[in-house]
Amino acid sequence: MSELIQIDLGAEHPFYAYNPSLNPIPNGTVLFCAKKDGGKLSSLDIQYDIQSRQNGCQYFLAYTEAIPLTTPLYLHKTTKGVVPSFKPQPLESLMPPVMYVFLQKPTHYSVINGRCIPHPSVKFTSVVECSKQGSNFGAYIVDTLAPKQTPSAHFWIIWIPAMFLVILLLIIFAITTKNGEQR
Repeated sequence: MSELIQIDLGAEHPFYAYNPSLNPIPNGTVLFCAKKDGGKLSSLDIQYDIQSRQNGCQYFLAYTEAIPLTTPLYLHKTTKGVVPSFKPQPLESLMPPVMYVFLQKPTHYSVINGRCIPHPSVKFTSVVECSKQGSNFGAYIVDTLAPKQTPSAHFWIIWIPAMFLVILLLIIFAITTKNGEQR
C-alpha cells in the first residue's frame, strides 16, 4: 500500500494526499470525500465518520492547517459546481474547507511538537514509521520552537530571598495569631 496517492480533482495540476487506508492516520489530517459528476468535481466534504463510506467518493487524507511542504487547495463555488484551485481568487466564490496538500511526494518526516510531519531533517522516511515511533517514544519528540532552557543564576538570586520572605511572614502571622488567642 502506498502512503501517498495522486489525486486529480480538476485543479491546475494533480496533487498528492495520504491514502485513506493509512494506519495510523497522521495527526492533523482529516478524511475528505470528493464526488465527481460528468468528470467534474460536484462536491468535496469532510467525512467525519471514517468507518462509513459512501459510493462514488474518492477518499483521501489531507491537512486542515498549513504544515511544511504543503500547499493550500481552495474550493470555489461557481455556476459550474465546485472548482478546486491553488489560487484564492476570486474571494467571493471561496468556500470552506481549505485543505493543505503536497505538490511533490515528501520523503522525510520528523516528529515536531508531538506531530509527525514532512520535514527536511531526516528522522524517518515513512509517515507510518514516524507516527508509530513518535507516538510511543517521547525521546523522538523534537521541539524546534522552544529549546530546552535551564533556570539562570538570576532566577535563583530572586527566588530564594522571595521564598525566605514568604516563610518569615507566615511565621510572624502564626506567632501573632497565637499571641492573640492567649489574651
